[in-house]
Formats: sequence, structure tokens, C-alpha cells
Amino acid sequence: YDLNGNAPCSGYSSTWGIYPFARNIYVSDMNLGLHVFEFDQHPAANLKGRVQEAATGAAIAGAYVYLPEEFPTTRSDADGNYELPWFKEGEVRVAAEARGYRGDTLLVEVTSSGITQVDFFLQKTATPLAGRPQPSAPRDFALLPGFPNPFSASVLAAKGGATRLAYRLPELAPVRLEIRNMLGQRVRTLVDRVQNAGEYQVSWDGRDETGRPCSAGVYFVKLQAGAQVQQQRLTVVK
Repeated sequence: YDLNGNAPCSGYSSTWGIYPFARNIYVSDMNLGLHVFEFDQHPAANLKGRVQEAATGAAIAGAYVYLPEEFPTTRSDADGNYELPWFKEGEVRVAAEARGYRGDTLLVEVTSSGITQVDFFLQKTATPLAGRPQPSAPRDFALLPGFPNPFSASVLAAKGGATRLAYRLPELAPVRLEIRNMLGQRVRTLVDRVQNAGEYQVSWDGRDETGRPCSAGVYFVKLQAGAQVQQQRLTVVK
């Protein structure tokens, strides 16, 4: 529908749809700017579980839980619990990642009519002792989803907060991590150096290279390590 000032709005433009679990949809208008519509009656999540240590059963807080081949992403709470909405029937891959732990991916059968319980038991990466071999490096190159996302650059700037970006390197490589806008222009360079294999985490406070808060819109995190490149989308709201 067109945003023409009428209440709530009128003027049919085209048919569009969203996932039934969507909470927010962001609509960009060239004249009026970025608008946020909130859907407060979305269905409850039907993928639930707990992320915990394999050895002790202790809760792992702040773990990324996501569907590698789809869009939903969340993080576990202080008790290790998480919820993800997914309302398609059939098999889906669910992954969990946490700093200091080996990630895991499970193939589960999901039904749209009930709750599917998916628990993760992650193993800690070993802390090397002097003279001992280093633990094995991550098996794959990966840029994990940023969190929080979407976020307000002005709110983060006022509170001294930042959105967190994590990535994995399977081998030594020259690494460059950048924030780019919709036109592909570089907004901020966060990492530009050679790094060993391992897991890394950096923060972006929503500011550009000059220190100014970025305007509302869609941005891209671009990670390049040698010849490998991955991107993730970030949305900045007012």
C-alpha cells in the first residue's frame, strides 16, 4: 500500500508478504525516509531449546542460534534458553555457536502445529598448556549474524553500546572486515590485518569513519579473508 497520509493508508500498490513470525518490517521511502511497522500479534515461537556445556550441563548464555539456510536468528538468554520461530513443515538445519565452544549443527524435523525441542551440548575448546600443541582450528570460514540487529545507532551512541560481530577463520589469512552502505561504499573499516586461525569478535557502534552516527537504512558487513568473502546485512533504525 502507498503511504499517502490517509489513515491508516490507502492506494493499492502491489501484493507483498512477510514471514508469519515477523515482528518488524522496514519500509524505505525515497521521500519520507525509513518507516518501521510493528506486528504485535505474531505467533509464538515453535522451535525452543537450551544451549549448555556438554561436560557440565551448565547454561551457555549469549550463544548464537540460527538456521544456516534461512533467516531466523536469536541468542540464548542467561539460562541458556532460546526460542526461534519457524512455521514450515519438514526438515531444517539448526545451528548453535558460542565463543570458546565448538559449534554444532543439527538436522531436525519441524511441525508447524506444535513445539519442537532442540537442545545443544557444546564442547569447550581446549586451553593450550605451555609446550602443548594448539587446539584444532575452526573447520570452516564463517561470518556469524550481528547482534543486536536491527539496532539504533543514536541509542547505541548515547549508551556507549555496540552491535557485536563474530567470525571464524580456519587458517592464517589477511583479514578485512568492513561496513558498507547500499551503494557499496565503505562506511567503516573494523579489521584490516593478518590473523591466525581462530574465533574473533569485534564491535560496531553504528558510527562511520569520522565518528558520526550512521543514518537509518540497510548496511552490509563484508568479511574478506584471502580469497574468501562473506556478507551479512544490518539494519539501522532511528
